[in-house]
Formats: sequence, structure tokens, C-alpha cells
Amino acid sequence: MVDLMRNKLTREAMHMRFTKSAVRLLKKCLEFALQIKLQASELSSKELQGFKAVKILDSSSWDINEKLSRIFAGSGGSASKANCKVQTIYDYKHSALEFFKITPGTIPDQKYSAQLPALVNKDELIIFDRGYFRVQTLYDLANKDAYFLTRLVTSVNLFDHQNQPFALQQSLQACIGNTHEFSIILNNSKVQVSCRLLCLRAPAQVAEARRRKLYAEAKKGGSTPSRKTLALCDWTLLITNAPAHLIPIAKSLNFYALRWQIELIFKQFKSVLAIHHSNTSRHLRLLCEIYGKLIAATLLSRYHATLHANLWNAQAKELSFDKFFKRFKDRAFVCARLLLKSALQAVRFCESEFSACLKNCQKVKQKSRPSSLQKLSQEGGLT
Repeated sequence: MVDLMRNKLTREAMHMRFTKSAVRLLKKCLEFALQIKLQASELSSKELQGFKAVKILDSSSWDINEKLSRIFAGSGGSASKANCKVQTIYDYKHSALEFFKITPGTIPDQKYSAQLPALVNKDELIIFDRGYFRVQTLYDLANKDAYFLTRLVTSVNLFDHQNQPFALQQSLQACIGNTHEFSIILNNSKVQVSCRLLCLRAPAQVAEARRRKLYAEAKKGGSTPSRKTLALCDWTLLITNAPAHLIPIAKSLNFYALRWQIELIFKQFKSVLAIHHSNTSRHLRLLCEIYGKLIAATLLSRYHATLHANLWNAQAKELSFDKFFKRFKDRAFVCARLLLKSALQAVRFCESEFSACLKNCQKVKQKSRPSSLQKLSQEGGLT
């Protein structure tokens, strides 16, 4: 094996190895990696214990060689003609990557939303942004006894439980205080979904920033924001079918803020694994590269999950995902050389590195900037 790896390989010979069979093999390897279960890695938190899992859904996309536009279409125009997107699910409670789907960049998240209920089970919570908002999806999730938490899309039809239209703007104008909750029904003419509407008054600077963004977007389209849309900038509107004892309104923003954890993972995909860097114009090679990097991400996240849970549950300390990924990136070639010599040596090297990570890759505690898990575990809420 060592002699084989040392032999020089021409560019053409390398290209010939990126075949449909290679793609199928790497895809199967990724599926196998996603199924690997190490030691128990469940975070001990009373706020999370009411859910079997807390899943976060989001996507990340990047431009690729324009010659791949027939397979991975981009928006075109001032944007790239070719774009690749990866749909991802991350289970925050178990710190585990659970699902990947590679699609063209032109497929909107809302269209992919229809596949979401098949990926969530009973008593699990799924958190996602408005890009995935779809009443039928929310209905299907509730029908499985699963829970959802997302931002309200204000264009959807709202009704009260007497089947009367719910006047959102007028109801908010009558609210006194910074939080209020309504029991509402979402209706899309085919299905109805009962849920809690959680209304949290936004800080003045946040509301003004939202209005400036609305005016800028409307100007590009040659229109003007409606009074209703501008007025609703004063509020953060969340909807959930989880009961109040699982997601109290005072904790709802902290729960929704967990969604940013997947953004940190995407950051590691790009800054550490360089998933968005590829010079190839061959789609089979591109897929092999992406699957290979996702396999590395999955294996690293599995080990991070176990170490992170043990550290939090025993000492209320956290293991930095960023530091952990970067440490193993710096040692990747050392591990590869050891693996070519002896699998046992490579395993021992990794075990020593995992022990070192518990000390050297901890998150730095900052009272002024508590982590998402610290915020969720704090008394009170609305931080």
C-alpha cells in the first residue's frame, strides 16, 4: 500500500478513477459514517430533556465551475451559472450530523421542505428558518407527533379557534409588555395546523435595522413596503406546536438561536475542509470530493460529540467545534502517514489527540458572550 501511494499518478489516470462506481462507494461510506454511534453523547440539560432530539435544518451553497451548469444549475445573470447546495440536519442534543443531500443551487429550500417530515420522528424538535416555511410540512410534522419551531411567514392565513380570521397587526397593537402568546390556526385551504404564536417585542435598533433592509429590498424591485410589514418589524414572531412546558415563551428565542449552531458547522466545512474549493469541471470528481469531505466532517463530529457531552455533563464546560476541527486539520497528514504504516499507530495517535483536545480545545468562557447552551440553561430567558 505504501509503495502504491508513493507512485506518481498522472492527471489523466487520476480523472479515470472518478467514476460512477466511485461516487456510489463514497456515498455509501458517508451513509455508514452517519450511522456510527460512539459512546452516549447526549447533552445533560433540563431544557432539552423533553425532546428525544433537537434537530436543526439548513443549507449551504457555493459556486462551482460553470461547465457544470447542466447538472448543478446556478441563478445566472450577475450570479454564477453553476451552484451546488448541501442540505444538512444537525442534532444539537447529541451534537451529531445526521443527514446530507447534495442538490443544484437553484432548488429553493421551501421545495425541499416537503421531504422534511420523513427525517423527523415522534417527540423530536426540528428548528428551521422561514426559507423552509410550508403549512403542509408543519401539518405533516404535527401529524407525526413531532415538534417544530420557526419564524412566522406573515402572508399565511391565520385563524382563531372560532374559525375567524386572526387580525395579527391589530392584536399586536393591543399588546402591553414585551411578550405575548396567541393560540392560532394556520390554514392553506387544504390543511389546518394548530400552534402557538409567540410574539416578542424587538429592541428598537433591531426593528429599525429590519425596516432599513425592507426599504433597500423594495427599492431594488421598484416598490414600497406596506404599513403592515413595517409595523411587524417591531416584533419577532415564532410559531411552534410544542407545549409551553417544553418551550416557554421566555426561552423561545434561546431555542431558536440554536439554529446558528449549524452555521458554525458550515463555517468549518468551508474554512477548514474547503468544501467549496474545487477546480474540476467534471461532476463525478466534484461529487467524490464533496462526499469525501462530508465523510471527514461526519467522523470528526462524532468524536467531538462524545468529548463535548462528557465535558459538559461532568464540568459544565464546552469543547469548541472550531478549535477541534482546526487541530485535526493541522494533524491530518501525520495521521495519514501513520495509517499507511500501521492502523494501530494511527488509532493511538488519535486517542492521544482526543485527550489533548479536552484541555486545549475548550471554549473560552465570557460572561458578556455566553454560548447558546449556557443561555438555554440560564434562569429566565429573552437574552
